[in-house]
Amino acid sequence: MKTIKQKRSSYPSSVMNKFKLTKDDLLPGVSCLGCHIIGVERRRDHWCCPKCGAKSRNAHMRALKDYQLIFCRNEITNAEFRWFVGLESRKVAHKLLRDACVKVIARGKYSKYILPDLG
Repeated sequence: MKTIKQKRSSYPSSVMNKFKLTKDDLLPGVSCLGCHIIGVERRRDHWCCPKCGAKSRNAHMRALKDYQLIFCRNEITNAEFRWFVGLESRKVAHKLLRDACVKVIARGKYSKYILPDLG
């Protein structure tokens, strides 16, 4: 039992808790893989940077990794994902999450997507 408690306490704490941050302190959006600005826009089948024009089909994967590091969670909802990457469309968010995640828990409004280890 002591080993379990030791292991449990060695998990990293959420960056949000550690630095006493709120969601209002974060700047949501996908960052450009080229010039690193935040605010890359989603086009039909890719992300496009309005500043340098760089395109990426999977720029949201780095945002999901950032989400894991910031919140210390391996699950995300559609609404959380849309807020974090700056998307409006539930359908686009669902498709991106379905393709990126290893498992979906529940269905419909209460779906949670289990993120792979993006280490």
